[in-house]
Amino acid sequence: MQKGERAESAAAEVVKGTQWPLLGGTLVGILAFSAIGLSPTDMGEYAGSLFWVIMYSMLLSWLFAVTLTPLLCVTLLKVKVRGADEPEKPSGILVRYRALLNLALRRRLISGGIMLALLASAIIGFGWVQPGFMPESARPQFVVDMYLPQGSDIKETAAELAKMSEYVQGREGVTHVSSFVGQGGLRFMLTYSPEDPNSSYGQLLIDVDDPKIIADLVEDLQAELSERHPLAAIKAWKFMLGRGGGKKIEAAFSGPDPAVLRDLAEQAKIIMAEDGGAIAIQDDWRDKTPVLRPVVDEVAARRAGVDITQISQAINRAFTGERVGVYRESDKLIPIIARAPESERGLAQDIDNVQVYSPTYG
Repeated sequence: MQKGERAESAAAEVVKGTQWPLLGGTLVGILAFSAIGLSPTDMGEYAGSLFWVIMYSMLLSWLFAVTLTPLLCVTLLKVKVRGADEPEKPSGILVRYRALLNLALRRRLISGGIMLALLASAIIGFGWVQPGFMPESARPQFVVDMYLPQGSDIKETAAELAKMSEYVQGREGVTHVSSFVGQGGLRFMLTYSPEDPNSSYGQLLIDVDDPKIIADLVEDLQAELSERHPLAAIKAWKFMLGRGGGKKIEAAFSGPDPAVLRDLAEQAKIIMAEDGGAIAIQDDWRDKTPVLRPVVDEVAARRAGVDITQISQAINRAFTGERVGVYRESDKLIPIIARAPESERGLAQDIDNVQVYSPTYG
């Protein structure tokens, strides 16, 4: 434009020469973040939106660079035309950049050697970078999960967890231990996923005075508690930033036959157990437990004036109990449960003595 060329033609010439290289650089920048957006790990779940935001932003940036920017330049830039004999006066930055570029071109071997040395240093330096997208949490707490054999009574779980809590409380650096029996605690942070209700499950939430000792405590308690409680599957773990819940390694099987799925799960657990570092190996179906399935003579039941629903309610009332009221103590509401005495519900054959009320005969 300083040489007298029209602004429109100058802008069109610049766009024509740079639009495709700019698009190529934009696509390279987008692909650099594709590992985040397409990752199936917690990195992709936690920061996947970063990839899509960058992709849309960079594509719009390229579009504006080849359309809106030239239009603004044509509209706003007012350049004084330089005479044919008037010498060019480059800026100080351009002068220094031109000198550096000329030096690099004259010393090609040295420049190339410096670039290769920097590349090698970067490759070697990456070996010192700790793997993992999400850093460890500095929260002064960690967790111990305990899984007794499936079907264990909740009283047995509570007793076992109390012994474990007492032992952990005596460790140096531990300031407080909270116990949760039958399920996890309330979700007090985003990355904590409470365990579903299960009478054989217990959890310890352990507070320490210094987060730096958590790594050693987790490793020591994992070995010590597993040895002291051989019937329980123990898993000691610390909080991480990012998503919560789940195991480090999981295998999923799907199909129509439960027996085949359980067999595949057992094979997978055997393979995992061969690794000495694997802990708390289990499947989400857990162990098989005995189940009573009463067979009802529907003809006789109809003659007695009862149906399957009433029989089910009577069995549940006798063994599990039925809520019949609420007892208020200070600010607590304690449910009142009515069920058969323990001597009448402790054995499987006690189901034969369950009384079913009939609206017809009483």
